[in-house]
Amino acid sequence: MSGAALYGRIFTVGVYPEEVCKAIAAVRFIGEAMGANAVGAAAAFECGTSIRFTLRIEPGQGAIEEIRYTTTGCGFMIAAAEGLAENLEGALLSELHALSDVDTDGDHPLERHHCGRAPIDALRAALAGYREQRANEF
Repeated sequence: MSGAALYGRIFTVGVYPEEVCKAIAAVRFIGEAMGANAVGAAAAFECGTSIRFTLRIEPGQGAIEEIRYTTTGCGFMIAAAEGLAENLEGALLSELHALSDVDTDGDHPLERHHCGRAPIDALRAALAGYREQRANEF
């Protein structure tokens, strides 16, 4: 059974809203980006989970060629990470002006806000690390 099918079976037991169930039943971005040159991680201390994004960014144009994540988080965090990855794959860094805490797919209940914030924090960390790496090359 594929990882996506396994996640879909485990997490779609009616505990999550329909949009979250749809996102985790069709995960596409779990794993590690091949040849990653940007890595960032974050934690949600409220529930003891973590998330790590790996990106392969084409240095010439600054395009996000591949984006993947790994997480110990719940379905809300997976859905948020999937939404972010889907929106950012293929994007040019010059088009990214800011990632706000509302850039995740779906509406998280207030007590689950940290599940959407941690993926954004991990992406910010990856992009900041990439920016620093590029600056140090000069």
